[in-house]
Amino acid sequence: MQRKTVLFLILLPLILINSCVNAKNKTSGEILFINLCASCHGVTGIGNGPVASQLNTKPKDLTKLKQKMGDAFDANVIKDRIDGRTMPRAHGIPEMPVWGEWFAIQSMSKGRLQEDRDGINKDVEKNLDHLAKYVLSLQK
Repeated sequence: MQRKTVLFLILLPLILINSCVNAKNKTSGEILFINLCASCHGVTGIGNGPVASQLNTKPKDLTKLKQKMGDAFDANVIKDRIDGRTMPRAHGIPEMPVWGEWFAIQSMSKGRLQEDRDGINKDVEKNLDHLAKYVLSLQK
């Protein structure tokens, strides 16, 4: 477990620096994806990020979600999975972060009061929308 943490802490700044340097031509969703998802899912979304080999569960290939899910596939399904706040946690803590909670904390760190649930929820939804739209664009 310690090895995973050290690797993550080493790689995270490199990923963030890379995303800042290349942010000019990228969409909001792509920037969020590179900053938050690429370390596990890889820059192209196929599950080959630099941290992937250290995880107990291999990250999903996000380019094949539509192919695997068929008619059940849509932006809301993607948003729910990224959000993570409504996923069952009965069988331990999954390695997939709960990004919805992270976006809420980020919103409050930018000045929203904790009591401003509507504003926080709008910020969370905006980020989830951007990320879901980008993941949709990765489908093969």
